[in-house]
Amino acid sequence: MMYKIVTAFEYVFPVIGGNLVDHDNVDKGGVIKQVYGTAFHIGKGFFLSAGHAIINGLQNSFFGLGYPEKGYWKASQVVEHEVLPDYDIGIVRTSIPNLKAMPWKTGESSMLTDVQTTGYPYALDLEHFRIHVRAFRGHIVSSLTFHEFRAKPRVYELSFQCPKGLSGAPLFTVRPSPKIIGVIVGNRATEMLVMTDRERVVDGSETIVERYESLQLGVALQSSSLMNLPSKILGTAIRAHLEEAELLD
Repeated sequence: MMYKIVTAFEYVFPVIGGNLVDHDNVDKGGVIKQVYGTAFHIGKGFFLSAGHAIINGLQNSFFGLGYPEKGYWKASQVVEHEVLPDYDIGIVRTSIPNLKAMPWKTGESSMLTDVQTTGYPYALDLEHFRIHVRAFRGHIVSSLTFHEFRAKPRVYELSFQCPKGLSGAPLFTVRPSPKIIGVIVGNRATEMLVMTDRERVVDGSETIVERYESLQLGVALQSSSLMNLPSKILGTAIRAHLEEAELLD
């Protein structure tokens, strides 16, 4: 079974920032001004996302998760949040109707494993007041230790790029059934010098032109790197929370 794009709204939600409709009554919601990333449900009203998406969203007077209802986009105010900067992930709590959650799988998946993700890259269309969900499919290119993060977690390099706004989306396999194996956190570029050209002029000066090729790959934190992380708002480690929510395979 594959999750179709028409049901993606039940699994992934845009991390949004905006302005409060009424500063004295946050229950009236806010006006959406920007989409900063993607979040997905991990059970009991908690959502996982990228840490930088949460930090950016918090710069607004209204910070929440968006969801569609009867053809319109609404936003639910985040009531509690936590960022784990060593891994660039975060957890928020809010209330959204009609939630679904995919189960998780731990253990490192092999190269060339088929994977998919769905989320909200470059999603906000203010002219028509629409938020567009997008899906990507590819395979695992490699598994490696990610030294760009202080925790040096294990990550997957992906055969597709992960545009701005996709950060925080779940990475999942679909065979034999959908299982989350990671969390999208961004891109990684590797450069290689492929050509050098030197030109000397009469006065003895020299001009050097170098050409590089760049390999751009998406990056996702491996699920196994997150399992033992303690969370204050969950009140336990992520693994224990997923077990209680019956979301761990």
